[in-house]
Amino acid sequence: MTEKIAIVGGSSGIGEALVKFHIENSLPVIVFTHDPDRVRQNTEANQTLVEVVPLDLQQPLQIEPSLKNALSGESKITRAYIVSGIGDLEENLAPTQISDTLSINCDGLAKAAYIFANYFIQKGSGHLIGITSVASLRGSSAAPLYNASKAYQRILLEGLRCRMRQKHPSVSVTEIRPGFVDTAMMKADKPFWVVSPEKAASQIINIVEAKKEVAYVSRRWRLIGMLLQSLPRWLYSRIG
Repeated sequence: MTEKIAIVGGSSGIGEALVKFHIENSLPVIVFTHDPDRVRQNTEANQTLVEVVPLDLQQPLQIEPSLKNALSGESKITRAYIVSGIGDLEENLAPTQISDTLSINCDGLAKAAYIFANYFIQKGSGHLIGITSVASLRGSSAAPLYNASKAYQRILLEGLRCRMRQKHPSVSVTEIRPGFVDTAMMKADKPFWVVSPEKAASQIINIVEAKKEVAYVSRRWRLIGMLLQSLPRWLYSRIG
């Protein structure tokens, strides 16, 4: 039985870099993406290593059949990365932004995570990896919706990790909290400690290989995480 790595969201940014890393190391991947043509174009020279499955997390009725159909194949998925996500700065508190952000970052991630978790439980082992953000730690005046959706992801993954540890210890759950990564998702005016998607992917692989439960990319963002969590509410509300 062929072993494969699953990546949900592999058409750009960190997901694209993860796909590239795996095929460069001759590791078969199955990529779930809203832009299958881009992935096929990017991996044209390595078609034997890449299976592309169309999946749009903004289409809730598509998620379960697409994932379950792919997981029912002959290949065994040993790891699953959930990378997909969106986020924008909010100049105005526009209700129109809510459904798109929540459908991908919350509903989409939760459904994908549950399906992979049940798959790993059934198979007897596996590793689920969710890409959240340092933004998950506190609210944001500039992007309250994005930060809230990332906090949802963080807590969901923590809950799944607790459940697996108690009931299915052969299934691992890792949460990765990136800081600034040079992708279209980066909206900061004056970003610092920025890493390339390729460097982020390389660090993520090392984290996953070590089976860490929670880690930051790059590692120095752990300092920012500690600072954010230590600031009193009254002070953070003036600067966040």
